[in-house]
Amino acid sequence: LSAFWDAARSINPDVIDEGVLTGAKQGDLRELFAAVGLSDIEETLLEAPLSFTSFEEWWAPFELGVGPAGDLVTSLDPDGVVELRAACHALLGDGPFLIDAAAWTVVGRV
Repeated sequence: LSAFWDAARSINPDVIDEGVLTGAKQGDLRELFAAVGLSDIEETLLEAPLSFTSFEEWWAPFELGVGPAGDLVTSLDPDGVVELRAACHALLGDGPFLIDAAAWTVVGRV
């Protein structure tokens, strides 16, 4: 999603991306698990390439309003959506392309 947030900040530098949310940084989930008393906590970064055949395939989920990026899109007026979409398209092109996805995971014992 870095292309999305880069495009959003190019339009509005005050946009705060999901990287500041709890769980987005190494150690966040470990701290939450420890805070509720779990032990033997193991943290892993899962990484996977996501393949998109077109820009349209990549863009469509954002308009559904899912997650922080979707919240941003649905909060914009129609002109703002067009501007953000165009900024994202300028960064990614028509496709096909790969996006590297990553997510922190943890396991712990009660």
